Formats: sequence, structure tokens, C-alpha cells
Amino acid sequence: MNYEYSDGKYYLYNEVGNIVWSGSEVAVCLSYHPELEPIRATLLKHGDPNLVEKWYYTYLSKLQDAYRILRRPEYLKEMKQLVMVRGRIPVEELNKCISNLGYVARFVEKMILCDFVEKEK
Repeated sequence: MNYEYSDGKYYLYNEVGNIVWSGSEVAVCLSYHPELEPIRATLLKHGDPNLVEKWYYTYLSKLQDAYRILRRPEYLKEMKQLVMVRGRIPVEELNKCISNLGYVARFVEKMILCDFVEKEK
């Protein structure tokens, strides 16, 4: 899978080159582990912001329910590590996250440092 950006829209292509989704903004959901050395992150979902956001809140709700019932600290920790971002994300960054799982932590670092925030013209 890979993204292209053209005429103000993102296009997500599958492995055979068919468009499987398009939209004016994109979302990513990931699990971020800044406490580990080196810092690690895992891409969980990407694509249509509405679907990614729905998945994010559903997963978060399940973690909250599990924590409420079982009172196990790992559920609370996982809730704090879950991150969702939506908007205009550079295509190069999205494609690196998809093709190189080790790049996701670098993507988060760039996001935190605002290295690829689009400047107003």
C-alpha cells in the first residue's frame, strides 16, 4: 500500500495499484512507547479519518472497560500510549511508516518537534 497526494486529496493505493480510499485529510493511530530505549512506536491504523477515529475510540473504550473490571496497570499504560493524529500529513512520512515499521518512532519524534507542520502561505 502507498499514498499519493494530488489536487488536494490523498489517494491510498493497494498492492496492485487500485485506489482503495481517497480524502482531503488522513489519520494515523499508533502506539507510542517513549519509556523504551530506543523509543518505539507501532502503526496500528491509517487512512480515512472517520474510520481511524472510530477504531481509536472503540479500542480505547475496550481498554477502559478492561481496566475498570480487572484493575491491571498494563491496560492503563496502554491507554496512555495510544495516539491518533488526523489532518494533512506529508505523503512521504505516511509511506515511510507503512513500508518501514521501524520508522514510526522517528515519525512521532518529527511530529512532536513539528518538523513537518505545513506553513501558512
